[in-house]
Amino acid sequence: MPNLDAKEYASFESIKHISEDGSEFWYVRDLASVLEYAQWRNFAKIIDKVKKTRRIKIT
Repeated sequence: MPNLDAKEYASFESIKHISEDGSEFWYVRDLASVLEYAQWRNFAKIIDKVKKTRRIKIT
């Protein structure tokens, strides 16, 4: 994440998870908080739009 300052980078690192195969992933609700969405429903709208335009797995 080259465009983040140290504090922002630390925020993302603190909520990062690593799967058994070594893949990094983040939970959507954790990302909403780090990205300063005050209400989950506002962030959920963005996720719904992404899911419609991209074929990705969101857990």
